Amino acid sequence: MLKKNGFTLLEILIAMVIIGILSSIVIPQYQVYVVQSKVMSAFASLNALKPHIEQRIAQDQPITSSLSLEQLGGHQLDQKSIGNMTFNYIEGTHPVYELQVTFISEGIADHSITLQRKQGAWSCTTDLPSQFQPTHCKAHHANKTVQSAAQMESF
Repeated sequence: MLKKNGFTLLEILIAMVIIGILSSIVIPQYQVYVVQSKVMSAFASLNALKPHIEQRIAQDQPITSSLSLEQLGGHQLDQKSIGNMTFNYIEGTHPVYELQVTFISEGIADHSITLQRKQGAWSCTTDLPSQFQPTHCKAHHANKTVQSAAQMESF
């Protein structure tokens, strides 16, 4: 009587086909989740700077574009995998404070998220593809849409 050791060729081929089908579904989804996590990390880093800017404004501390992100209370993003974060201050009767991340990651390279404070209210705009946009950040392809501070805080 023959003793069966191992798998037949047909069983191995069926297992390979199943693995191939699962891989074709799972790998693209994984790549989307990686990009989404980078976007959310960058968005959280931008939002973490808002209270520091508000505190400086409330205490009449000087704010200029020459301030580094560290001086504002933030930290640099991983520039090799996520992107570059910048702060801009535009003087005027109603000063404008702008925080922006420009991404370098595959799938979202050269896209950005911008938080802007005008006349006491924060707004968020982005040119990211819709599947990667933070919930309360509006696209600014043709026209910029502004969200109120209350809507921004609910993110």
